[in-house]
Amino acid sequence: MNRVPGCYMFIGGANADGSSGMHHSPDFQVQDASCRILAGVLAQSAVALAQL
Repeated sequence: MNRVPGCYMFIGGANADGSSGMHHSPDFQVQDASCRILAGVLAQSAVALAQL
């Protein structure tokens, strides 16, 4: 992000019991509900950027 603007978003998709596994591992899991939230955030961001 030093050369091209960007951002990180932390949505919080880990399982509450800690069984989500490490990122980039075969055991990694994410809650489906957090994917829907992320999709909404990305869609709203695309619309906002299109209106600039």
